[in-house]
Amino acid sequence: MGDGKGQTANSKAPVVTLYTRKDCSLCEDAAALLRDLARDFQFDIEPVDIDADPALRDRYNDIIPVIAINGRELARAPFDAGAMRTALASALHADKSL
Repeated sequence: MGDGKGQTANSKAPVVTLYTRKDCSLCEDAAALLRDLARDFQFDIEPVDIDADPALRDRYNDIIPVIAINGRELARAPFDAGAMRTALASALHADKSL
């Protein structure tokens, strides 16, 4: 498994994208939640700074943090840890069965 910062040690591990930006406390909370869940579900986290891409900034500016898997939006803030665990389990299981 990667270190939760986008580096993928295991190329077969699913990648969960976290759309974020600097100085965003909700984004920091979401990253911490994902790091905790990654230990249980064995996925890598790819943080993406929306301010580095005008199209992403336009799309997500007022709704970050956003969590996606394979380009499919899974959740927007605010996050509930239990609901996020269930949603990730379902999404990761669905991706493995494709």
